[in-house]
Amino acid sequence: MAADKGEQIHKEVANRGLLEDDHLVVAAVDMYAKCGHLRLSCDLFQELTNKDVVSWNSLMYGYLDRELWEAVLDCFPRMLLESTFPDAMSDSGGLKSCGATGFVAKGKEIHTRIVKQLLSLSEDLIVGKALMDMYVKNGLLREAQDVFNNTCAKGLALWNVLMSGYTQSGLTDKVFNIYNEMIEECGDPDPVTFVSVLNACSHTGLLDEASSYFCAMCKSYGYIPTAEHFTCMVDLLGRAGQLENAIVLMNGFPLHPDLAVSTTALSSCRKQGDLLLGKQVFEALSTDDFSMHICMYNLFIEAAR
Repeated sequence: MAADKGEQIHKEVANRGLLEDDHLVVAAVDMYAKCGHLRLSCDLFQELTNKDVVSWNSLMYGYLDRELWEAVLDCFPRMLLESTFPDAMSDSGGLKSCGATGFVAKGKEIHTRIVKQLLSLSEDLIVGKALMDMYVKNGLLREAQDVFNNTCAKGLALWNVLMSGYTQSGLTDKVFNIYNEMIEECGDPDPVTFVSVLNACSHTGLLDEASSYFCAMCKSYGYIPTAEHFTCMVDLLGRAGQLENAIVLMNGFPLHPDLAVSTTALSSCRKQGDLLLGKQVFEALSTDDFSMHICMYNLFIEAAR
C-alpha cells in the first residue's frame, strides 16, 4: 500500500514536470528503495543531474535492506569517481556489508579513509561501532580492541560489541573484566550486555554466576528477559543436570513456547536421556520445525536402547 501511494505521488510529480527538482527525485529514489523496488530506484537515480551523498545513501540502503552486500560495496568506487565522498551513513553501510561478506580488506580500506578524514573515531560513535562490528564478525579482536581504545567517548554500544567479540571467541575472563570496567566507566548495562555475560557463563558452565547476573538483570535493573537470556539459562541448567529447573524457567518465559528456548531444553533432555521431560517440551511447542522433530526422534531412539 505504501509503495502504491508513493507511486501515485511520483506520477503526479512527473505530470506536473517537477522531476527536474533533484530533491524530489532523491525522495522518490529513497521511497522506491525502501519499498523494495530497486529497479525503479536505480533508474531514477541515474536520471539525477547531481548525485550527492544523500542520494547515494538512499540507493545503498535500499541494497542493504535486501542484503545485497556486494551492490553496496560497488557504490563506493562509483561515488569517489564522481567526487562524492562517503559520510558516516555511507561508511556504516559499507562496513556492515564487509562484515557480512568477510571482505576484510575492503573494510580496512574504509577504516583507513575514515581515520584520514576524522583523525580520530571519537567524532562518530556510529562509525566506530560499525568498524568494531565488522572486525568482531571476522574474528579480528585485536583490531576491534584498537578501534575501541582509540574512541574517546565510549558509549554502551561499543562496550557491548567488544564484550560480544570476546564471548564469541571463548575468552570469558576478558568478558567479565570488561563488564566490570564498563560498570565503572559507563554506568548501567542493558539487556544486550547481559546476553554476552550469560553466554560467557554458559560457555564455561558457571551456573551460580549466571544466576546472579540473571537475577540482577531482572531485579536490580528491571529488564524483562528475552529468548536469548532464557536460552542461556536453560542451557546452563540442563548441562548441570537440573532439567526440571530448566523446564520451570522455560515455562516462565512470557512468550513461551519459544522455538529457540524449547530447542535448547529439548537438546538438554536428549543429553540427559530424559524422555518424559523431552516429550513435555516437544508437545508444548507443537511445531513443524524439522530440527525439533529430529531431536525428538533421536531422543526416542536413544531411550529405547
